[in-house]
Amino acid sequence: MTREAPVLPFSTAELLSQQAWLRNLAATLVRDQAERDDLVQEAWLAALRTPGLEGKRDLRQWLGAVLRNRWRSERRSDARRRAREHGRAELELVPAAADLVERAELQGVLVRAVLALEEPYRSTVLQRYFGERTCRAIARAEGVPEGTVRSRLKRALDQLRAELDRSSGGERRAWVLALVPLARLARGRQALASFAAVAAAAIAVLALGWAWIGRTERISTDLSAATTESTPAMGLDPAVQEPLRRAPLSVETADASRSSALVASARLELLVLDPENQPVAGASVVCGADERKQTLRTDERGTCRVPDQSWAESWLEVSIDAAGFVHDDSSIARGTFSWSSPFPITLRRAVALEGRLHDADTGQPIEGGVLTMLDVRLHRLGGSHGRILDRSTSGHDGSFRLEPAPRGCEVGLLVTAPAHAPTRRLIQVANAERAFVELALDPGIELHGRVVDALTGVPLSGVSVFHGADAFGYPVSPDENSIELLRSDAHGELVLRIPRDQEPLDLTLSRTGYCCQAANPRADGFEVALVPSAWIQGTVRDGEGNSIEDAEVTQSTSRSSSIQPPSDPALARLARARQLPRTSQTRSDGAGRFLLEILPWCPGYQIGHRIPGRKLELLRIDDPLQPGETREFEIRLEPAGTIAGLLRINGEPGPGRVRCRAQGKEVEAWTRPDGRFELRGVPPGRVAMQAFPDEFERNEGGAVRPILAEVEVAAGQTKSIDLDLALPLGTIRGRVTSPSGKPRAHVKVWATAGRGFGYWRTVTDAAGYFELHVPSEYARYDLSAQDGPPVAVSPDAEEIEIVRAGTGHVRVRVEDAASRTVIEGAILFVRRSTTQWDRWGALPAGTNGFVQWEREAGALELAAGKPDAGYPAAYVGKFMLDEDGELELEPRLEHVSPVQFVLTNPPLPEGCGILLETLSGLPMVDEDSSHFLSLSEGPASLPGLASGDYRISSSLSDVVVEPAQIRLGADRSKPIEITWHRK
Repeated sequence: MTREAPVLPFSTAELLSQQAWLRNLAATLVRDQAERDDLVQEAWLAALRTPGLEGKRDLRQWLGAVLRNRWRSERRSDARRRAREHGRAELELVPAAADLVERAELQGVLVRAVLALEEPYRSTVLQRYFGERTCRAIARAEGVPEGTVRSRLKRALDQLRAELDRSSGGERRAWVLALVPLARLARGRQALASFAAVAAAAIAVLALGWAWIGRTERISTDLSAATTESTPAMGLDPAVQEPLRRAPLSVETADASRSSALVASARLELLVLDPENQPVAGASVVCGADERKQTLRTDERGTCRVPDQSWAESWLEVSIDAAGFVHDDSSIARGTFSWSSPFPITLRRAVALEGRLHDADTGQPIEGGVLTMLDVRLHRLGGSHGRILDRSTSGHDGSFRLEPAPRGCEVGLLVTAPAHAPTRRLIQVANAERAFVELALDPGIELHGRVVDALTGVPLSGVSVFHGADAFGYPVSPDENSIELLRSDAHGELVLRIPRDQEPLDLTLSRTGYCCQAANPRADGFEVALVPSAWIQGTVRDGEGNSIEDAEVTQSTSRSSSIQPPSDPALARLARARQLPRTSQTRSDGAGRFLLEILPWCPGYQIGHRIPGRKLELLRIDDPLQPGETREFEIRLEPAGTIAGLLRINGEPGPGRVRCRAQGKEVEAWTRPDGRFELRGVPPGRVAMQAFPDEFERNEGGAVRPILAEVEVAAGQTKSIDLDLALPLGTIRGRVTSPSGKPRAHVKVWATAGRGFGYWRTVTDAAGYFELHVPSEYARYDLSAQDGPPVAVSPDAEEIEIVRAGTGHVRVRVEDAASRTVIEGAILFVRRSTTQWDRWGALPAGTNGFVQWEREAGALELAAGKPDAGYPAAYVGKFMLDEDGELELEPRLEHVSPVQFVLTNPPLPEGCGILLETLSGLPMVDEDSSHFLSLSEGPASLPGLASGDYRISSSLSDVVVEPAQIRLGADRSKPIEITWHRK
């Protein structure tokens, strides 16, 4: 069926306006200047030949499609031409007589070797290479999995290589060189005269380990060292030749009863990449913790293999250092990767963050300011305050230097300086060779207070005041990354400075023997009362009374716990204070002893305990402990036995999860990479054993796994057993490219078998190809690449092509509309196809105010603002970011006065909140278009609210607030009055 060319009427001026863009697109497809000009001319000719050119707006898309189609057509023509020329050249080669004799003898050896193969290998080889049938066709005809056919071919290949080695006296180079001409003929699909010649040519391909690249099947195997060194170039186009010679991402799918492609020798390979997805060679990789530490180096491909001894039971600690990059700490959990694929870790490029401190009122430089740079990646995910990257002190001119800072990423800066309020800023480090930021510090307001013992009122000296809160404002216990701001003196006195117009920092106060407490002082003469900790000490023993070393003991507490002190009026305010113990977990020593700090006055407290191989078990303490009390507590485990053994997956020892169920309890453990496992704490009696590969652990979703064995377990004894898991496998193969046809190297690709049934992932190789081995028990998989939309595929899908957009550059400079000065710390918001805005970071003022990102090409909408400083988010526009293109924007923001909200009939019902939501759809605070008003302690003032319509509602269904909707204008002198009533 033919399709008529679309009528796209464009004006001549419009056509000429696209000339530079079209040349740039051509440059991404071909290197030769003459070929680029030809492609552009073909596009112009197509436009001129199109009837009726006026009115439509999709000119660039149409021209790009014409140019790309012409480029693909030229590629196909060139490939066919090269194949014809190559074939003629091969036929014109006339070998010497001695070579013909040697080749004929080798043909006979090959044919006899094939005929001597045992079944089913012989018939499989004959059908595949003599009958030219695909693996899929052979599998369908014989009623076996396709993986079984591939396994047979692989084993036949190994046997043929061994026979040729033997017949050549162990000289592999000799028979490889003799087979090269035959393999060339087979690669060219030449019609050979005799059956023997056909046999020799076909088997030569098999024996040399090359693969036929056909329309419906692409198999990649390794070339031997001799082949790589001695085989002359075959005249293939580089874009086609590279996939043939790449090392496979994983081993071939194998017979489900004999071996497993999921195992891949159970040696995890790390792939270290730079932000452009290029390998980082020579990086220092430290794997494991404590006595398991091993130091490795990445090779020229950016990879290194993790040794077995580096692994803990279920995770791997990895620290990476490379010249020009920021130090990276990662924790790789079992179940989040596939053993048969490299695990990618992307490093961030390093740059020095330079800047200057000055007084916000006088503009004078600040000397002696202490700056701490924090990695806020975990902080934004709800972790702690962030890992410290570097510290610096400002000089006499206020200048400072922090390094290494992650280029193009967001960091936190905590600044303390004499006579100034501590300041916390989120800074977007410029994506350039030099990053600069100007920081104005608020002198703030000086507050005086003290810290006392909550029970006695005695002042406490030496209380440390930390900046400590997670991304949600909850206190966190001090650790090695905590930043101490000051300490109480001998009289328990504290002198703090808080900002005049901004929220003060969330603080955590800590002293040995007392619970940590969060504080946010706002008035002079404040007092913070610390509660003495309570303690539980005891021993962990097994069912026979033997002490257990290294058992984990933890207290089950939320990040913000409510204690219930006595009804003493002096202690009433402690009921609302945010408290937490200084430590949340411990481990038993060699004698099984432990000491755990807990919160006092907490009814129904729970203590958790865990030993390797068992899940966390909770014990409830109904009788609250008093402050300073230490209670003796013994954790006695039930009589139990141990099951130890080996897990084999499809015949090969491999890593996985082993589980047994007995008496309503589950005991499970990871195997080591070599398949060895030990289940401790198994209840006595007959137990059922299950196992599954790592990838099922991510979210098994309650799927029922088969029972592999049943064993009788006795208390105090160890039962040995080997488990064999048969898992039929399929292979999903494909390629990831950009819209222009460029291969996308080192892109993450993953497959899921429906919700909660497993998770398999890999990365594309240098030519954009990927290969995933997945269980064939599921009929459908959702395949995704680089956070793109999923594609439904079968477990044996091949030739899958996923098109993911390349990247372009975005440069932004945000200014104040009135002064035309750069707004330091302005926030950029972006969204694509969804209604949710994504926060890109706080922009530094920099030397010229521009900040650059590299982002995925395509349509995107942008907004910019700094609400907390009085600049509401403003819509910048909708743009098309071209692949390898650049988008430069200079939005200007209007400063507005804050708006005050007052509750006319306080207080609100308990648990009720007031929600303010903008109807413009633009973000108000961070990425959200709504904000909760805190009116329980008086009026609330919100800066950075744009003029427009807002909706007001309550969080309780039976509480109504009025007005339900307001309109803000330029006049903000009067507060917004809010009234509530019940329905």
